Amino acid sequence: MRARAEQRLAKHIQKECAGGLLILISTRSNFRIVRELARITPLWICAGKLASEHLRQIRPDYLRTPPEIVRLAASHEALPRTVVSFPDQIHGDGPSFVEIEFAGSQRHMSLLELLLVMRHQPSVHTVLRDLVSNDMSLHPIDAAASRQCPLDQGVKRLLGPIETLLANPPDDWLAERVFASKSAPASAARFRDDVRDVEALLRLLAERTTPDPYATTRIMNRIDLLTRGPANANASSSPAAERLAASG
Repeated sequence: MRARAEQRLAKHIQKECAGGLLILISTRSNFRIVRELARITPLWICAGKLASEHLRQIRPDYLRTPPEIVRLAASHEALPRTVVSFPDQIHGDGPSFVEIEFAGSQRHMSLLELLLVMRHQPSVHTVLRDLVSNDMSLHPIDAAASRQCPLDQGVKRLLGPIETLLANPPDDWLAERVFASKSAPASAARFRDDVRDVEALLRLLAERTTPDPYATTRIMNRIDLLTRGPANANASSSPAAERLAASG
């Protein structure tokens, strides 16, 4: 019975969200619905650890990183296929994220959804669950106002229904750990760890007594990897949007 209900909902989403943006939280039930949806219509699904684990059965080319989705859609006025995003598991703190107060803490939230709305003006929906009947249904999100706001306010408005869902997440929500890591204190702790790693690698490089170009290259590549992202963690909102757009 549950499977039939999810199949019906997937067909309804296919009809209502064609060329639209579907913003979901990372629950087992939502992953099942997306699997059903992927069987009947082409998708671009924002890749993440949980999505990759729970959507292994779908076509690999449906799973795309945020920059890939931006690039693939860039040459189209409207989205050429439905985009599915899971903002609770899009992890990062670089220039394509904005820090906002979200679900009780300062968090780094991706600009992906807002950029797609600003560029392509798709219809935007989410899936809500009735707390009494446990039935799931498709609900529209009013995205028009978010296009007129500064980036931080736009993300806050656009993801408002998702924030409401996460205030009391369902029992099958899977993203608690990764969502907690999106908080500003968690990002600061990662940055401190990265700085310590860079210091240790620099000491290792300085203490080498015999030339070893291969080892030196590996150490420098590691330092570059550690410093490239966190250095831009405090970038302003406008450059953040410009860099994400440029990546498309």
